[in-house]
Amino acid sequence: MELEELARRLGELKGVRRRGWLVRGIPPGEAEDVAQHSFEVCSLSLLLSLELEGKGRRLDLEKVLGMATVHDWPEALVGDRLPSPEKRREEEEALEGMVGDRSWGERVKGLWREYAEGRTAEARLVHLCDALSILLQCLRYGRGRVPPGLEDLWREVRERVGSLLSGFPELSGLLSWLEG
Repeated sequence: MELEELARRLGELKGVRRRGWLVRGIPPGEAEDVAQHSFEVCSLSLLLSLELEGKGRRLDLEKVLGMATVHDWPEALVGDRLPSPEKRREEEEALEGMVGDRSWGERVKGLWREYAEGRTAEARLVHLCDALSILLQCLRYGRGRVPPGLEDLWREVRERVGSLLSGFPELSGLLSWLEG
């Protein structure tokens, strides 16, 4: 894919509504788009990385921000989809088509795979920020509370956040802040 086409496709993520919200009854005109979500994940990733650093734990900030940036890039080609057995393979193929054999393509694909595998502290932090973004969006839809119809999602994602936070005890106050 040519660089200009890639830039255009990534920009179109501003119009790709997050499927999870749509299937839970959020009207298309109100549903968050992938670009909004990705911006929040990037911002949270920077914020929490700096917070960890201030508490004496240093992560590779370049990797964190790179993963946060590219984690949803494949959705520019395959759309935002709910998890399925085929999703990872299809997204990996889409990313391959996007970056191809560019000099920096392997770097982007490596960041995306590292995120997808979730084995490093950096990847787990980005997964935490991805989940936090979902919880924050729930609260925005409910104007500060979990709205009716999203309680199951809230519980599921809150449990994931709790599990991910176990690897970051320095951030243990995040859940009480959210549930405040």
